[in-house]
Amino acid sequence: MTDSGSPPETAFAALLRQYRQAAGLTQVELARRSGLSATAVRDLEQRRTLRPTQRSVSRLTAALELGTRPAAVLRRAATAGTDRTPAVVQTAATGRPMVSILGPLRVQRGTVTVDLTSSRQRALLARLAVSAGTTVGRRDLLEVLWGGEQPESAVNLLHTYVARLRRVLDPGRDGRTAATVLTHASGGYRLDLHEDQLDLLRFQRLVREATEVAGQAPAQAVARLTDALTLWRGDPLGDLDMLSGHPAVASLTAWLTATALRYADLLDRCGDYAPVVVALRPLAGRCPLDEQVYARLILALGATGRQGEAYAEYDGIVRRLADQLGADPGTELREYHQRLLRQQWNRVRRAAACGDVHPVVPVPIQAPAPVADFTGRAEELRRLREILVPSVDWVTRPSAPVCVIAGPAGTGKTVLAMVAAEQLGRAFPDGQLYADLRGRSDRPAGTGEVLTRFLHGLGVSEDRVRGDDEGSAALLRTVLAARRVLIVLDDARDAAQVRPLLPGRGGSRVLVTARNRLVALEGARRIDVPTLDTREALDLLAAIVPPARAGGDRAAALEVVSACGHLPLALRIAGVRLTTRARCTIADLSRRLADPRRRLDELRVGDLDLRAAFRPSVEQLPAPAARAFRLLALAPEPLLGLGAAAALLDRPATVVDEELQQLVDLSLLVAVGPGQFRLQELLRLYGRELAQRDEPARDRGAALARLAAWRAARILGDRDRRREGGTASAAMAEHRS
Repeated sequence: MTDSGSPPETAFAALLRQYRQAAGLTQVELARRSGLSATAVRDLEQRRTLRPTQRSVSRLTAALELGTRPAAVLRRAATAGTDRTPAVVQTAATGRPMVSILGPLRVQRGTVTVDLTSSRQRALLARLAVSAGTTVGRRDLLEVLWGGEQPESAVNLLHTYVARLRRVLDPGRDGRTAATVLTHASGGYRLDLHEDQLDLLRFQRLVREATEVAGQAPAQAVARLTDALTLWRGDPLGDLDMLSGHPAVASLTAWLTATALRYADLLDRCGDYAPVVVALRPLAGRCPLDEQVYARLILALGATGRQGEAYAEYDGIVRRLADQLGADPGTELREYHQRLLRQQWNRVRRAAACGDVHPVVPVPIQAPAPVADFTGRAEELRRLREILVPSVDWVTRPSAPVCVIAGPAGTGKTVLAMVAAEQLGRAFPDGQLYADLRGRSDRPAGTGEVLTRFLHGLGVSEDRVRGDDEGSAALLRTVLAARRVLIVLDDARDAAQVRPLLPGRGGSRVLVTARNRLVALEGARRIDVPTLDTREALDLLAAIVPPARAGGDRAAALEVVSACGHLPLALRIAGVRLTTRARCTIADLSRRLADPRRRLDELRVGDLDLRAAFRPSVEQLPAPAARAFRLLALAPEPLLGLGAAAALLDRPATVVDEELQQLVDLSLLVAVGPGQFRLQELLRLYGRELAQRDEPARDRGAALARLAAWRAARILGDRDRRREGGTASAAMAEHRS
């Protein structure tokens, strides 16, 4: 008998079950791995077989991939009958699991470490934990687990790994109960853990509390940040090669550095430098070229009487900067070196003396998470990185670059911006500011409203925020001057709305989304977002529609993609309609979308409505340009030259050219060449509806008659020129013009 009162065979049965569940295996899977029958495994766990053979135990330990000690425990539980360890393990292994990712991945239940033997299972848990509380897309998970060489069974294997993780994270759940810890969401999975189950959540709370109390109680802020920094046990998930360099993991490291620097600055003002050395020493070792870390470290070393070490550290980073980058020390590092030379540090050692300390500067992460089923746009993301993270010195760059993502309604500009913000997080360690400027609405966001929100997000107290917009804009530029922040301005109305929100000199960058191309915004680079190509459109549809609903009907999927004009919003609406209608197949959806007269009616579900997406752009147009949009939509072909448009509108070509350019600037028309314009198919359908509503039948007929007459005249003119010796190619060239 064991001390717990359980016979040894009971302890063995319970221990075998716990080890199997920790490995994420079912009884059938364990049987297959071990070469035993499923009945044998079940009988062992249910105590029907009381004395397993030594050979069976050896097979089980090998199949479970147990380490030396757990294997010995299992063998003793099967044979000795007097070992206490199984009972201890059984008690300690109960309760909710605890996951630690701020260092090597660690999973515990009570005092027992849960050994996840599969490297892919560990990587899956780690990736979900980094984004706990938000959905991680299936594509992201597959990329983490297999990279670019995914097997055909990758999706099925992912489902298997998820099922095994659920048994580890929620062992009390039976097969009939819905999962609550690791749940399936649209296009991916979501991990929901409590704060006492994930160290990252505790870290976030402590930093948040430090920010809230720093102005009134700096000593409490220091204590909170001290507790937060002690949660870090090394490089986040540094033991998982599959996640090496992943943007989500890289952002954790950047966050640690930023938090440690805020901690050092607060302690500098308090005159307490010994904790600064403790916090920054490990970071300095991992970041040998980080001037911000070394600047504060050398000052703290000097202030604690270790000036020899301080000068040695300074000389070391200066040498590394020269050898590896060919660069001299930056302004901040030189300033801290001067403080070291002059011994300019606070000598107050009591935290109570810090009553007038400035608040800990928070690291805002305001940009929303991107949708889980994002697909494509690799070239646009590459260009965004190239524009926003140039290989030049952040400090000496004369102005902050601005990148405008422009395109028609429904092309996914906002989603692209959110994905870019997530991927570029490491380049902006001081955080992200985000504002929806509501450019399409009747009440766009006011300058003062956005400035106040940004300043509060950066830790500026209420009493420092001035009432006038000009003063607030100047304060924002001042606060951002020494920081690297990505500012995301979504749905801008025009350049005037954006200008007051731009930083001045320094390392911050601005990403704007707008239907208006913001041609008047000085110094801005632009990325025009087109519709998706066929492969990307099919990928997006597949990410939204479960494979079982698609039924492998590629021909129907291609027809749906074509009817949706390769437009992401239209594809999303079509996919949602398909997934929410139990008896509808993709072939049915294709047939419903085939009729142009009903297509816009079909592309509406819930609050997703293609007409509603198009409407604000048209309503912003001046009356002549709005009429031009309606009449252009009546043309038999989507491609029109300037001469044809002038005939259709019955206006001089110079005037029409200006009106068409207004349509181009608002992404309602695409300029495909000199004097050549194209109207996207779904916009044509919408424009025709508006023409039917707002243009009298007499005017519509007259416009089409003028276009037909113009084309007939051009054809007759071409024939005459050919008779006179002109070449066919010359005639066609003139006709196209």
